[in-house]
Amino acid sequence: MKLAFDPFWVVDHFFTGGNFWWLALATIGFNATFGPGIPLSDSVANYYNKLNLLDYGRSRLWGSVAFIVGSSLVGYLVNGFGSDMIVYTAMAGLLVTLLLSLRQPTPLPETRVGSEQQAKPSIFILLKQWPIVKFLILVSLLQGSHAAYYSFSTLHWTEVGISESVIGYLWSFSVVSEVLLFAFSARLFGAWSLRAMFIVASLAVVVRWCGVAMTNEVWLLALLQTLHGLTFALTHYATIRYIQLADDQYLVPLQGLYNAIPLGAFIALMTALSGWGYEFFGGNVFLLMAVMGIVALFVKVEQPISK
Repeated sequence: MKLAFDPFWVVDHFFTGGNFWWLALATIGFNATFGPGIPLSDSVANYYNKLNLLDYGRSRLWGSVAFIVGSSLVGYLVNGFGSDMIVYTAMAGLLVTLLLSLRQPTPLPETRVGSEQQAKPSIFILLKQWPIVKFLILVSLLQGSHAAYYSFSTLHWTEVGISESVIGYLWSFSVVSEVLLFAFSARLFGAWSLRAMFIVASLAVVVRWCGVAMTNEVWLLALLQTLHGLTFALTHYATIRYIQLADDQYLVPLQGLYNAIPLGAFIALMTALSGWGYEFFGGNVFLLMAVMGIVALFVKVEQPISK
C-alpha cells in the first residue's frame, strides 16, 4: 500500500517551485513511504537465507546491478532530453514497482512453525542491550565512513581536474566490486567469523580513504575504488550474517535498526559534518573518514541475542 503514495511524492517535486520547505516536505513524504520497503525486503531475503532457501549475497547483488543500469539509463536520458528526465524516470520506475507489488508472490513466503506467535521485541528494549549498541556503533563507523565519498568525492575530483566521464568510471568500478563481492560472498566469506570480516572491512576503510585523500592519480583512484567491495559490501554482508545469528523474532527489529541508524541517521550526520570538513580541509576530509576505520578496529562485536 505504501508504494501507492511514492509516485505522488515524486510528482509533488514538480510543484515545489524551488521552495525549500515544500521540497523538504515532498522529500520527507517520499522517504517515509518508500524507506520501509528496504529493511522489510532485506528482512525477507535474510530470513530465507537463514532457511537456506536462497543465497543472500546473490539476491542482493541485483540491487547493485539495478543501480548501474539505472544510473546509465538516466545519464543517457539527461544528456538527450534534459534534467527533467530524472524525475520522469524515477516516477516511471516507482509505477512499475507498484504494479509488480500488486502481484501475489509465487511461491508464498514461508515461515517456521510457531514463528508467527513469537512476540517482536521493542527496538527501545534492544537499544538497552550493550551487545546490540556495540554492533550498531561498529557498523555506523564503517558505513558512516562513506559519507564524504557519497557527497563530496565527485566535487573533489572535479576540482583537481578529473573529467566527469572518468569520475563516472571511478564510480562504476566501486559498484562492480560490490556486485562481485555479493556474487561470491558465500564462497569467499561463508566460513569467516564476524570479527574477521569486520577487521578486514575496517582495514580497507583506512587504506581506501587515506589513499583517496593523498592521491589524485586516476589509476590509483581506480584501484582504491575496488575496495568498495570490502568497505561497503563486506560490512553489509557481515551485518546480515550477524542478524541471521539472532532468533527469528529479532530479525526484523535488528534489520530496522541497521537501516535506521548506521545507514540512515549516522550517515546523515556524517554527511553534514563532512560538508563542514570539506569546506575547511578540502580533500583531507577523507582522512577523517579513515580515522573511523581505525576506531572500528577496536570495537569487538559480540554474539547477538538468542535463546
